[in-house]
Amino acid sequence: MSMNEPLLDPRLEARVAFFRQRARPHQETELVTNGALLDAARLRRLADSGLDLLTVSVSAATPETYRATMGGLKWERLRRNLGSLDEADTGRVNVFVRFIRQRANAGEERAFRREWRRAGFNVLAYEVNNRSGTVRGYGDLTVPRSIRTRARRALRRLLGARIFPVCPHAFSIAHIRANGDLPLCSNDWQHREVLGNVRRQSIREAFNSPRARELRALMRRGRYDEIAPCRDCSLWQEAQWL
Repeated sequence: MSMNEPLLDPRLEARVAFFRQRARPHQETELVTNGALLDAARLRRLADSGLDLLTVSVSAATPETYRATMGGLKWERLRRNLGSLDEADTGRVNVFVRFIRQRANAGEERAFRREWRRAGFNVLAYEVNNRSGTVRGYGDLTVPRSIRTRARRALRRLLGARIFPVCPHAFSIAHIRANGDLPLCSNDWQHREVLGNVRRQSIREAFNSPRARELRALMRRGRYDEIAPCRDCSLWQEAQWL
């Protein structure tokens, strides 16, 4: 995440295999892709490398909406690629298609769920987030909030504080950039808090560095406003991780 399209990396499968050889049984590897380079042959190679989760961002049920939400990618190519995955052994990889609720695709979620579930895919759907305050024009992306929506978000915030008293992104996900940096959160596109660098230390050492422990202690006390990536983040402000 936040490092552009992963399937452009010609060494991707080797990197996944390298991690899987050293990972603990409970540790999983996930890739998020736009699907433009995903076909049955590529999925087989990813499965052979040991990939656990593959999420394909679609966020549309029509060609017009897909072009509007996915930056000019071709709807026909995506449909052809996803249709070809039946030829691959996907039993080893948990494949999801993802729908990010936003103003441009309002009203299409039900059709999206129906179509892709019928095609045999797992479906994820959640609201657009502001990537720790770095998304320009975020207010224009969000769906206008009805009274019902505002009430649901208030309830989610209340429940979120009980179910996840701390942000799960900072406590359970290790995001590693190409240069080895391990930032606090993959949603922070500016990478304002870097916990360590895996070129100089192990993942465990970076993930549990003194700075990491300091930041998580602030979160446990609810002092998110003192953490630059969290201060304007819609995920914790609206408990969008639920």
